Amino acid sequence: MKLSGKDGFEKYYNAMFSSRWEKLRDALLLQVKHAKLDVGGIEQYYLDVASIRVALTLPVKNATSILDMCAAPGGKTLVLASLMSNDCVLVSNEFSSNRRSRLKKVCASCLPKNVQERVSVSPYDAKKMCLYKSERYDAILLDAPCSSERHV
Repeated sequence: MKLSGKDGFEKYYNAMFSSRWEKLRDALLLQVKHAKLDVGGIEQYYLDVASIRVALTLPVKNATSILDMCAAPGGKTLVLASLMSNDCVLVSNEFSSNRRSRLKKVCASCLPKNVQERVSVSPYDAKKMCLYKSERYDAILLDAPCSSERHV
């Protein structure tokens, strides 16, 4: 029997998640809390508060190299860039070319020039990056799936 509409949606996910479905559905329907982030660039950036919290958990004090492994759309990269010291570099990696383009635009418009010079964007598949790059990092952020995308 083919399921469709609101009733079909409810039946499908209730069958999949059983007693957990009601709480999962309610969590997905919560209003997202956005914050304005101004790190000194031409534009401000609006992002989910969860993304800020994720980036703030990474210990970057005394770090000279940071990797943001799945960086697009760029909010966590901006937070990390605003926290890093003047002698630190940040590599923001994004495999998807479309998402990587957006990440580059966010960095160019939201970061001050002196910080942009220390942030690079790379195109690697995260699970194979070690085959292409041999750098070591003082801190690595991997938020998968991205906290702001609200995946179950």
